[in-house]
Amino acid sequence: MGDYSFVRGSSLEEGVVVGANTEVVRSILFENSSIHYGYIADSILGQKTTIGAGIITANKRFDRKNIRVKINGNTIESGLKSLGIITGHNTTIGIRVNSMPGILIGKDTTIYPGATINKNIDEDETLKK
Repeated sequence: MGDYSFVRGSSLEEGVVVGANTEVVRSILFENSSIHYGYIADSILGQKTTIGAGIITANKRFDRKNIRVKINGNTIESGLKSLGIITGHNTTIGIRVNSMPGILIGKDTTIYPGATINKNIDEDETLKK
């Protein structure tokens, strides 16, 4: 755990690294995932997910209604007021990345620095700014 990090209401599995100046709230970080300097809320990070400095996950809608998630082209009502991102295993996210609420990111995915994630990302996909 890095200096000035804050973890609350979360589950950190074996080998997880939470770097300095990082807040993790109501989230699950699976084995060997890591985050360096950022804000992760109401999220699930798969095994070996690596996140660079400066991520911010939005976890609420502007209108404060329940989060809707798109799955296989269908919009599903989650029943949740707060939901950040859910990543598959072996996902790599670069520095200064922002995400909208209720985003699903497939396994073996790479997201380049400076991206804003506003839609789901399929597995084995690369998202550039």
